Amino acid sequence: MESQTLQLPHKIYINKQKLKQESIIYGILTICCLFGFWYGTGKFFTADYYYPKMVILMPICFIILLIETIKKYKTASNNEALFSFSEQGVELFDKDYAGIGIIPWSEITGCSENETGGSYFGSAKMKLLSINVKNPLVYLDKMKNSSRRKKIIKFNNKNNINSVYHIESVNLGVDITQLKRTIYQMAEKANS
Repeated sequence: MESQTLQLPHKIYINKQKLKQESIIYGILTICCLFGFWYGTGKFFTADYYYPKMVILMPICFIILLIETIKKYKTASNNEALFSFSEQGVELFDKDYAGIGIIPWSEITGCSENETGGSYFGSAKMKLLSINVKNPLVYLDKMKNSSRRKKIIKFNNKNNINSVYHIESVNLGVDITQLKRTIYQMAEKANS
């Protein structure tokens, strides 16, 4: 069965259900770290034994997992659209991209999905969906957040792409194949 394109105009939101489930899992792991610390200290040094490695490792794991839990929950509580497609182009709603406005389809060359290690754990890979344009610096110079701009430029240089926006593709509340097909078809239509 062939995947269809998205109807325009179309707003793209976060997959709230998936992120809430992930935040619950991270929360449970965070509580497990507290139990591990309690056990490792010999029930807060009341027992005759304790495990020094667990006493050192568990607070570190607790802090990392707590940060991830809060980030996932904060992202899941976002009720606003991330970006939207219209006949004119793509509009980004992230506060860092407020100055960019609408990116016309004639400037968009397509999209790409890149794997990157983006978590505290080395083996965890994330797939980032990037919206590529002819000249990203035109749009990136309009960004208010200079540290975010530098990260995107570094990401572009590392992956040899001309991206103006990227997001973790599994967090999107839309079929990625349809999304990519829509971007390519609209860009091709505008550039022909």
